Amino acid sequence: MGAGDGTIERSHAEVRVTVGGAAKAGGLVGSSSFNIAYSFATGSVSGGDDSFVGGLVGTGGNISQSYATGKVIGGENSDVGGLAGADEGSLVTNSYTTGAVQAGTTSNLGGFVGEIAGVKLQSSYAIGHVKGGTAATSGGFMGVSRGSDDLGTDYWDTQTSGKSRREGYGDCRDPHCDRSIKGVKTEAFQAGLPPGFDPAIWGEKAGINGGFPYLLTLPPK
Repeated sequence: MGAGDGTIERSHAEVRVTVGGAAKAGGLVGSSSFNIAYSFATGSVSGGDDSFVGGLVGTGGNISQSYATGKVIGGENSDVGGLAGADEGSLVTNSYTTGAVQAGTTSNLGGFVGEIAGVKLQSSYAIGHVKGGTAATSGGFMGVSRGSDDLGTDYWDTQTSGKSRREGYGDCRDPHCDRSIKGVKTEAFQAGLPPGFDPAIWGEKAGINGGFPYLLTLPPK
């Protein structure tokens, strides 16, 4: 699905998406200014060099109560994330990702999003393994925050992600590295809802979603 305005609700995709270089690709949407809610994607998404690649969307749009589970792969010099490759000026809430994220050299990549700027992002999490190439900027939750972001009650799994840092920018002493994003070990993540997660929106049971939090209105298949 390409660029446009409007709303996408209660939609899903379960297909593999593969694009070439300098492209925008997502499991559900490539690039848009849509509002996306109660939606998910489960297929793998792959892009070439200089691309924006996300498990749900390549770039853009407000997102709420949605998730992505597919593996996400980008080439060199790309923005790659479990949910979105890059996002700017949007609101993202109550969403999660479980798929592995991989990208080539000089890329920005994170378990949830590759790069953000001016985004409000809250009550969301990522658990996928993150692996970047040489000189890639990678973090368990995001690759790079360009500043002016409102982040809070967000989490990543420090064990499944293979990342001890939330953000790949610098060494996490830089002010762009938002310390309100918390790293949690798997056992603690599966022991109960993280602080700040609304039990009217989120549920957690051992036999559902691998014991990790899931959306009550959109239980995983």
